[in-house]
Amino acid sequence: MKGILQGRVAGKVMFDTIERKPDIPLDAETSKKHTLEGDIEFKNVDFYYPSRPETPILNGFSCKFEKGKTTAIVGPSGSGKSTVIQLIERFYKIEKGQILIDGESLS
Repeated sequence: MKGILQGRVAGKVMFDTIERKPDIPLDAETSKKHTLEGDIEFKNVDFYYPSRPETPILNGFSCKFEKGKTTAIVGPSGSGKSTVIQLIERFYKIEKGQILIDGESLS
């Protein structure tokens, strides 16, 4: 009986994930064409993973990645390195602040 209940719970979690609507629309009418030059800037960005809203991942994070320059993101495990890239890729929506691509807001 225990195995059946665990299977039902796992199945519900799976279907909840599949049916979840993204915070960021994939085909937004407001999307526009942009030729990427390469400057990326984070301005006072706050971010929490949706599954852990009580744990800040980025808190007032600001950084500029300049076109033509190599920049390394370093830090211990769990410090937000991969999160910075995932936010640029728009896997998640930030809570506060701005991410600019060539001076234009990513949102």
